[in-house]
Amino acid sequence: MSSRFPSSVSGPLLLREWERLTQTGVEASRDNRPEQALAWHEHALRVAHQLFHDAPAGVCADDRLAAFVVAHLNLADCFNTLSQPISAGECINCAHHQLLALTRDDHACADLRSAACKHLHHTFAALTEHHNRCAAREREDAMERQAHSVPMPSGNPPPGTLLH
Repeated sequence: MSSRFPSSVSGPLLLREWERLTQTGVEASRDNRPEQALAWHEHALRVAHQLFHDAPAGVCADDRLAAFVVAHLNLADCFNTLSQPISAGECINCAHHQLLALTRDDHACADLRSAACKHLHHTFAALTEHHNRCAAREREDAMERQAHSVPMPSGNPPPGTLLH
């Protein structure tokens, strides 16, 4: 099955296909089938890219960018579930930087730039959450390494040792 729809497919049909793929991926996630969810969300992202880059008639800029952002965030969630934080971060960064670029693109239509500004807070929030999750994981790993490498003292500390 081709991941690219012919240009003759109408924009609204393409958007409905993205919604169907996304919903199927969400259902797979709910059913604790992360590998299948990943495959559905990857397919939905390919459709979202087509919506984003081809600007099909009948789909407003806001819907195009919403599909693009949601597809990236769903994929990032799958990667997190599969313990692949680097891939998750790459998905979020990709969407965020694409939106930032659009806000600065003087050649992009005003509707697209406005929609990019509207959706930036979603990607920024996802980036913040991702960085916080990674920082927490690093702290936990460091504490675990320290717990395994430093022997527990036996008895009382030597006289004059400050405990704080």
